[in-house]
Amino acid sequence: MNIVAEDIKAIHEKLKLQLEQGFELVAYNVQPGAANKNDLHFFRDQQSFEEFSKVNNSDHALYFEYSTRHVLNCVDAILNNKINFSESTRFAYADGVYSMYDPAQRESLEALQLQLKQLGFDERLFPALDYYVDYPQERFDLIQKERNDNEKTTCVLHFERHPADLGYELKSYDYSLRIAPEVPDITINGISAKELDHAMNSIDWSIDHHRDSLVEAHIKTADGNDFLDRLDMITRDVNRLYKYNEEGRDAAERLMYKHWHGEPWEPTEISLEHVCRIFEWKKEVDLIATPETTVVETYQYLKQNALLCADALPVTKEALEACLGDDLSGIKPGEELMMLARHFYKVNMHCLEIELYKNGWDEPFGYELQWQFNNKSACFDITVNKEVQQEKMQCRLQFEDAGNGWYLFKQFDATLYHQVVIAHAHINGVNTNYLEAAMKKADWYYEYSESNGAWDKGFAEVRKINDALNTLCQDNTGRIIATQLWNNHVPLFTIDKPVIIRKCEEEQHLYQRMQFSAETPVGDAHRELKNVVLKNEMHHHVQLSPVKEQTPVSQKENEKPRHSHRPKIN
Repeated sequence: MNIVAEDIKAIHEKLKLQLEQGFELVAYNVQPGAANKNDLHFFRDQQSFEEFSKVNNSDHALYFEYSTRHVLNCVDAILNNKINFSESTRFAYADGVYSMYDPAQRESLEALQLQLKQLGFDERLFPALDYYVDYPQERFDLIQKERNDNEKTTCVLHFERHPADLGYELKSYDYSLRIAPEVPDITINGISAKELDHAMNSIDWSIDHHRDSLVEAHIKTADGNDFLDRLDMITRDVNRLYKYNEEGRDAAERLMYKHWHGEPWEPTEISLEHVCRIFEWKKEVDLIATPETTVVETYQYLKQNALLCADALPVTKEALEACLGDDLSGIKPGEELMMLARHFYKVNMHCLEIELYKNGWDEPFGYELQWQFNNKSACFDITVNKEVQQEKMQCRLQFEDAGNGWYLFKQFDATLYHQVVIAHAHINGVNTNYLEAAMKKADWYYEYSESNGAWDKGFAEVRKINDALNTLCQDNTGRIIATQLWNNHVPLFTIDKPVIIRKCEEEQHLYQRMQFSAETPVGDAHRELKNVVLKNEMHHHVQLSPVKEQTPVSQKENEKPRHSHRPKIN
């Protein structure tokens, strides 16, 4: 048995007092390491201890019992020896009882415990820290779980040994919030899902009740046998629900997720990941980057994300009816969120379409959003070509997973393909003036024509224009003119823009591009882009304008001016 040296006098007093009151056995959780006064549990007989251990033994707790009198005698011996503990002497020993002590590590440990308190972690983690002080590791994880009827939280804390051997550092923690799904009120094959949910609520599923030692204890009593029968009935009914039909499978998966996910009872042959994606929210907290992020703050952040959908619509019966096309008059108050969770992606898509439509994005996004949702990417873009006030815009809409599978429209960047005055020239045998005239007359919509003659005529015109544009693109200046001609005259949704044209736009920065927040209406984005374009054109015009000078007397009247309003094309 290991006890904390600093607490040895208090332990001695408690052992003595409990023994005088008839408590013959003392026990403590051996997994964390050394015990202090508050870690000791006392029992009058072996049966009392066994009942206690049935309930409290788990993957993280294993209680051993000792004779209270024997431990008291050992502590007496250690105290009477008056051992002078120092940094070089880590423990004292007497007949199976160790008194552990290390001042330097104890100081580091207390600082770590204080940090955990300030971050909002439970003091139940402290004994486990003692264990890793006594049995050092380079890194280790501790798990803190909390649960109530509707929520489960799991926090995995990641510790690493300090480089200077000053104990351990808490580097980060992973926090997950699981919201219990609504169990459907259905009866299938004689099994009521609601009644089964009620029965499962009466069991503590964090304990592996089928462990051999517990089963042996249960079968010795009538109540224990009844309890085992109840366990078997529940597992059998869940299995029958799961295998019956699609509706039963959905109910069974919700029951398993609500009661068993993350517990010893979680089935290994059935994946609950798709249920997790709807009802579980996660966040990784880097305590090196954000050392003061408390557990409460993380919980509130995840809870807000979980309810984000309610803020987006908000989620009312009317909004859900509009989205799902169902009559929801029968759902009870407060069930809107569960209804939302059941149709999570469908509602997410509906929320995004409403938000986009309000800001002028009237394109049908449904198919593209559905495809991206199925890919489950952390973020994705959708490119949209629009015409605003008879000017073409290309917009790249950026979407991001909020961390729980719910996608948000974050921002967009837009490029305005404004009309440009062409600096015409003869390049590689192409007269750009004639080419522009041909592009103005061409039938760019010939592919939609029902007349074979019109289709053939339009195809020939466009092919001739494309040949001329390709010839222009063999020259650097010609490539710029070809790009400007294309964007001036080729309508949207007709002919695909050639790769060489798109490449020229990007390399030469020919058109104004800006980034906007998701809340910016597309009309406002166009107006801002247009203002910047006009300002740049004005600045460019001033730079190109000739400086007015007094003509020298000797200059001939018919002599050409030294400046031109139009730059030369090489």
